[in-house]
Amino acid sequence: MNEVEKKCSAFSISTGCKTPPNQKLIAEGWELRYLADARMCREAVDTYTQLGYEVVLEAFQTDLLREECSGCKSSLEQFKVVYTRKKG
Repeated sequence: MNEVEKKCSAFSISTGCKTPPNQKLIAEGWELRYLADARMCREAVDTYTQLGYEVVLEAFQTDLLREECSGCKSSLEQFKVVYTRKKG
């Protein structure tokens, strides 16, 4: 295990490597679903749209990562945060 992996393993997803949800979207009724790569984003849009949801993809806010998680920053910049809300 390298030094970055050691630091990252010391934090759970809820305390270290997760940025807070977009409060404006939450207030507008959007629900944070998950973090997705390009393939998963296409699947999320297709699936949730078919189920009657609107979908918003937002860049992962790497600037809010803890210093201990900076080793993952370049990888996380390729991901999007998936938000959904029921149409209507």
